[in-house]
Amino acid sequence: MSFHYSTDSSFSLSIGFLCLKGSSAYTCLMKIALVHDFLLRYGGAERVLKVFSEMYPDAPIYTLMFDEKTMGGHFSKERVITSSMQKWARWPGRLYRFFFAKMPRAIEEFDFSGFDIVLSSSQSYAHGVLTPVTTKHISYCHSPTRYLWDYTHQYLDDNAYRGLKGLFIVKKMQYVREWDFLASDRPDYYLANSINIQKRIQKYYGKESDVIYPPVDVDRFEVSHESEDYFLIVSKKPIYEVSQVHQSRFSGVKAMMRWQRT
Repeated sequence: MSFHYSTDSSFSLSIGFLCLKGSSAYTCLMKIALVHDFLLRYGGAERVLKVFSEMYPDAPIYTLMFDEKTMGGHFSKERVITSSMQKWARWPGRLYRFFFAKMPRAIEEFDFSGFDIVLSSSQSYAHGVLTPVTTKHISYCHSPTRYLWDYTHQYLDDNAYRGLKGLFIVKKMQYVREWDFLASDRPDYYLANSINIQKRIQKYYGKESDVIYPPVDVDRFEVSHESEDYFLIVSKKPIYEVSQVHQSRFSGVKAMMRWQRT
């Protein structure tokens, strides 16, 4: 199997000779399914999935949880297939996070019999789907699960997981980390979104990968030659969480902090 990447302004990924490029999408000769961890917020990973969904308009989208309201209509609910975790999607305060140890089992619920290609967009669980031996699984990896690997201690500290609660969370994390490592064997091919993520895939999963940069419209940005007295933080996290974390990190720094939520 081969991958073809277009370096022009449009993000173009064709899978061998399976798809023929049209004016705005690919006419696929084989049946493709898309998989994404969560569709609860529209961030960078979701923008990549949006491009995938436009490239392969007939491909259904499998995800653990889907909130049509917060996703802003970027994905049609008729096209999205959710897991048994869907009942937690609208809980206030993102309480679904406390059920993270149930996510591995939920992502394994999906049946991909009849599909020739599964293309997962993964930064936590999507790479762990179960596929038939005749189905090729290509995982576009935004990162190995950060809170399980290089950000473990920061995650525990930032969320104040200590005492008995901390011991409980750590035990659950150990289980999910073991699952994550074993599940890393399931994709047939890994694609990394950067050289940095390629290094993480090699370090934590021991897998080779090819780098295909995500479809970022860099022409929208320009380097400013002027500086002002503030730090800019761009994050998917809620502003109150970013504030709690970074106010402690920037204590003693006499400068303003500005937040831009994505």
